[in-house]
Amino acid sequence: SSATKIYQNVWIGNFWDYQSMLNYLSENKPVETSKENLKDYYCQPSNSITTSNTTTTTTTTTTNSQLSLPQPKANWKLFIRCHSEASFPDLQDLNQLLFKYTISSHEQSDEIHHLEFPPLGSIGIGDCKKENLQLIINTCKLIYLYSSTTTKNPSSGLNSLIYCTDGYTELSLLVFCYLMYSLNISLDEAILELHLTYGRPFYIFPSDVIILKKLQPLLRKFSPTTKSSNNNNSMNRQIDWANLEILSSQEINELLLGSPKESSQQNTRLGFISPNEDEDEDDEDEDEQDIDNDSSSGSSDYSFNEIEGSIPSKILPHIYLGSLKHALCLSILNKLGIQKIISVGESLPWLNGYIFQRHNDITINQSTDGNIETYTITPKKKTNLVAHSHHITSVDTVLKVNNLEDDGIDELSQRLPQILKFINDQYEINQGQVKILIHCRVGVSRSATVVIAEIMNRLKINLPMAYLYVRVRRLNIIIQPNLRFMYELFKWEEQKKLANNERDKEVGYLREIDWFIMCREITKLNTPYL
Repeated sequence: SSATKIYQNVWIGNFWDYQSMLNYLSENKPVETSKENLKDYYCQPSNSITTSNTTTTTTTTTTNSQLSLPQPKANWKLFIRCHSEASFPDLQDLNQLLFKYTISSHEQSDEIHHLEFPPLGSIGIGDCKKENLQLIINTCKLIYLYSSTTTKNPSSGLNSLIYCTDGYTELSLLVFCYLMYSLNISLDEAILELHLTYGRPFYIFPSDVIILKKLQPLLRKFSPTTKSSNNNNSMNRQIDWANLEILSSQEINELLLGSPKESSQQNTRLGFISPNEDEDEDDEDEDEQDIDNDSSSGSSDYSFNEIEGSIPSKILPHIYLGSLKHALCLSILNKLGIQKIISVGESLPWLNGYIFQRHNDITINQSTDGNIETYTITPKKKTNLVAHSHHITSVDTVLKVNNLEDDGIDELSQRLPQILKFINDQYEINQGQVKILIHCRVGVSRSATVVIAEIMNRLKINLPMAYLYVRVRRLNIIIQPNLRFMYELFKWEEQKKLANNERDKEVGYLREIDWFIMCREITKLNTPYL
């Protein structure tokens, strides 16, 4: 989760990005803006310590490599730290900085600024007071002004770094406020923008979705890209950059008492339409049960608060790990470009919906024991896709794993080879350019076990490292495979090593860590959250 760039010269990163910049500033070292494409940096295996080969490295070298700081990716001079003890920036400080950078030439400056901002989960409805709201809007205004490149050489512009300890949890509140403000977009669009365009991980509480939805109309109203209300609608509104934005009592009341809803036109533009919404009046008379099956994936005014503000977690460039809620929402799957779904022990009602089947051909292949079913989806209509887009899905294959409960009794190991073969086949056929969602009900046990196995298989790393690799990338929730599944992975790894040893005629350890030690260490990791 090291620093990556979002809109303008604004970067988001972790505590070590900040520390590395301070070192460069103290030593007066020159910093050049990184030209590397840092999108999806966090889910690239090559950027993870779990994939580095440290077995042949000396203790001294390993220690030094872990303590060395990376080179800063840009010349940051405005730092905004988001943490649990922080309060909003002072209005007077914001006012002074706005005035300073309104009259400056925006060339490189040696002056450094440090601000703080509350983390996600820390703001409730009771905190939406006039002063706090003004602080939120004007913090976004300052970041936008400071990071706007007005020089002939873009690399000489001023860069901002929004950071927190791990690079994605505490800073998400400010990042979404800034994206809604700077781009004049809704929260739903900002979530997709952060994930798809900028490739950043984020963590957001359901309570933050409520607050951000409340802040959305205000942030967009004061956005520099908001069109003027006069007759010339093509012009952006005039902004007094040198002074603070002031909220009226009417605007505060509208925020706290109103319940603005996104128009159906906007939902249509975003693609947030249920795959079950009828396009003609005749569909309203369809069989009630069929409509229920189709409507299970959401309503026509869908928004991210329906899935608690989360999206499936991107573990590898081709692997997403999520919940049943994610798999039921075709609009999100379409936006993410999910092409394959592996349903581990759960059913997808929309596959059997009458309206969905009317617009798609579905063929089913079943394994001899009935434990694996493969659904192939082909749209019937090749024309006029726009009119029927809410019945068309990016998903063309569903692999359904049957008879597998998360009860500590059912076994996964017999099904695992076929599941991993399916993943590898799709990976090779599409030359790695495929997106596969693996889900169960919650996305922490059955599907997490499959993803851990894929990580072991794909990255050639051991079980403890694969477990950690998946754990830190499964955002919003902690993976918790039941003990039987973990032990199956434990024995599966031994069998693979035994087969390799026999083939290569080598004598090697079957276990790098004992079972009881691994259980103990996982318990230690989970204890702070109990």
